[in-house]
Order: sequence, then C-alpha cells, then structure tokens
Amino acid sequence: MSDNQNTNPPADNDNTNPPVNDQGGGDDKDWKAEAEKWKGFSRKHEDAVKKLREEVENLKNASMSDAEKALADARKEGESSGLKKAIERVVKAELKAAAAEKGVKLPDLDALNLAKFADDDGEVDSDAVEKFISTLSPVNNFASGKDLGIGKTGGPGVRQWTRDDLKGKSHQEIVQARKAGHLDQLLGRE
Repeated sequence: MSDNQNTNPPADNDNTNPPVNDQGGGDDKDWKAEAEKWKGFSRKHEDAVKKLREEVENLKNASMSDAEKALADARKEGESSGLKKAIERVVKAELKAAAAEKGVKLPDLDALNLAKFADDDGEVDSDAVEKFISTLSPVNNFASGKDLGIGKTGGPGVRQWTRDDLKGKSHQEIVQARKAGHLDQLLGRE
C-alpha cells in the first residue's frame, strides 16, 4: 500500500437523512405519559419558585425597619381588600347572568357568602355557580293583563260607557248600566 491511500471506508453520502416512515405508525412514544411527566416537572419547579419567593420575602422583611414593615402590611391589606371586592363584583355578575339565562330569581346577594363561588386565585368557580343556580326555582316572568300597560286584554267584555254616554240617561238606566258592568272603568273597578 502506498502512503497516499486512505484506509478508511468511503463515507456514505447518500444516507444523510434518516428514513421517513410514510405510514405514521413508527412513533411509539406514549404522549400522555410524556405530558404527565412534564406536568410533574412543572409542578416541582413551580413549588420551588414559590418557596424561593417566600424566602426572598422573608429576607426582605427581616431587613425592613418597623415603618417599612407597617407600610408593607398596609399595602398587602389594601391589595387583598381591593381584590376581595373585585372578586365579589365578578361573582355577583356571574350569578346574575346565570340566573337570567336559567330564568330564576336570585335571593339577596348581600346575604350570600360570595367567597364560596371563587377559588383561591380569585377565579369564579363555574361549577359552584351552576350548582347553586340549579337549586333555585324558575320564576314566571309573564306579566298579567293589568301589568302590560295596553289596556283591557282578553275576550269580548262589556262595553264601557264614557261620561258622554251618561248624558241624557235616566237614573234607572244608569243603575242598570252599573249593574251590567258598563260603568266599571268610570268607577275605577278595572
């Protein structure tokens, strides 16, 4: 052999890409298990971050003066109070919307513990709202004939007389008209 000869076998340049499986069945990974694994990693890291944030908060509190601590406490209290009020407004709106959709009448919302309709993050618990609304009975929202504001409704009734109709009538005719119901509107009975 000469020194110029290469003893390595020639590289296979035709197979630079792995073979492609056109049938789509070559992937044997359990994607659900893979997703659960990564969810577990995520939860683990979220817990670690939460602990680190608490530790940083504790270190900040340890280095604060009394005035700074009082200010921080007041700020936290204000934020939690504002958040509580905002959550209550959102819960009330959700309850009203759900009640209107189902055609039920809500009890006095100020008497309810609205906190039970929200989770720890302040999100409305739709299941709790739906469960509560399902316990309420439907309301008849149809107005009666007098409430419609369109006058007398219903079948053919007794013709009502006006003051002009009474002109020229005798006492006897007016008494008969009253008994027959022709004067109910004038007498305020309708």
